[in-house]
Amino acid sequence: PYDENPITRLAGVDISHEVLEVTRKICQPRDHEREYLRISPLTVDLYCGSIDVADERLLGFEAIVCMEVIEHVYPPVLDKFFDAVLGAYKPKILIVTTPNVEFNVYFPQLKYGTPEATFRIDDHKFEWSRREFQEW
Repeated sequence: PYDENPITRLAGVDISHEVLEVTRKICQPRDHEREYLRISPLTVDLYCGSIDVADERLLGFEAIVCMEVIEHVYPPVLDKFFDAVLGAYKPKILIVTTPNVEFNVYFPQLKYGTPEATFRIDDHKFEWSRREFQEW
């Protein structure tokens, strides 16, 4: 609460209206949050959109976090990611995470390294190794 540069605005983006509705409910202040107010107000906006299309409502954010998202999109969408994010938004900080396929060895049911290998989640379009992620 005494930070000189407090976070005052957050935005979430998802392509699914259903996911956004669940998120909207989760983001509502709880009783204890109303009791102990922040020194600086926090605004949380949720938008329906895609990572491959720049949205003017998202301009001006200093940091963008794309956590566990890219593995859910098809390659043509992923190919446009950097143009939209770095080209249009130009954040000072960009953090992108994705599951490490090499970790799948700890899930025997995924049969990692065999022709019968499967992804951790059915909706994944790919799962990269550390090297593949770094090359991307």
